[in-house]
Amino acid sequence: MTWTLLHSACEHLDAKSIYDRCKLGTNEPLEHDDHGSTPLHILAWGNPDPQLLQALVASCPVAVSDKDVHGDTALHVACSFPETTVKVVKVLLDACPTSVSMTNKEGLMPLHMACRFAPNNEAVIGYLIDAYPCALRSRIKMGSPAPFRKRTSLRNKPGDHFVSREVGATDFVEARFRTITAQVRDGAYPLHMAIKAGAPTSVLEMMLKEADDVMYMMDKFGQTPLHVAMATQAEDGVIEMLVENGGMKAVLAKDKSENLPIHLAAIHGCSVRAAKGLLQKCLPSIHEKNAAGLTIMDLALESGKCGEDVLRLFEITKDETQEEDEKKE
Repeated sequence: MTWTLLHSACEHLDAKSIYDRCKLGTNEPLEHDDHGSTPLHILAWGNPDPQLLQALVASCPVAVSDKDVHGDTALHVACSFPETTVKVVKVLLDACPTSVSMTNKEGLMPLHMACRFAPNNEAVIGYLIDAYPCALRSRIKMGSPAPFRKRTSLRNKPGDHFVSREVGATDFVEARFRTITAQVRDGAYPLHMAIKAGAPTSVLEMMLKEADDVMYMMDKFGQTPLHVAMATQAEDGVIEMLVENGGMKAVLAKDKSENLPIHLAAIHGCSVRAAKGLLQKCLPSIHEKNAAGLTIMDLALESGKCGEDVLRLFEITKDETQEEDEKKE
């Protein structure tokens, strides 16, 4: 494994050196550093000039499908960068259309990477979905994480890439490992990942428009996207959109601990607007107990995460539904 002059030129975005070395016709574009990265992996990170990327791809098209020690292709790397453009993604996909469905060692496709690390990049996420809609229904395998070599310095040295292009890149790489490892354990889908990462409503709507059934798909813990939204205290607009799309089926879905989404709202806290939206779909759910035998009110009081207005809503709903039940009897 060798850190070449082309690796260095790609890291420093030295266009002249990249063009010159591409013309040499050597195997340099296929050389791997000690993290298994080719020069193309290096260049793909950081939203490079599409023409520069095209020149490197044209010099060695097979490098587009090459994988590093994590099993990432250059497309995985590009989609991990929040400001990556469609033009960059298009260059890589045009050279290797199948790279959009390639998985790394954690079972992640480029769409998973974009949803986790670039949740606001609607253009790129949409482009990836158009290229391979099946990725929306792809669940991360729940296996062991890929090998990881911690980078300890922001100063670049052979084989220690993604560190000098931007300040904090080392932090990004380490955070990427931690968050992806956690979500490998979760067995999440792209929609789950996008919600956890704080994707806007427009991105989530786009994903559901292409595959509305993912609204009911569950991760390792039996949690649907609505469960995830409540557990991560998503914005009210996101919660309302999920409730509207999922209907009563989503509101009454139980995870492996028999928690409804409203149980998780009580545990983690939510706005009165979000709580109303959930309860309006099914008022009797206020009395539902989870596997531990706790109701929404029990959990809200125990967690201390809900405001007075939410507690009051829970109490009023509980009393009103109880009165209705008594009248029926």
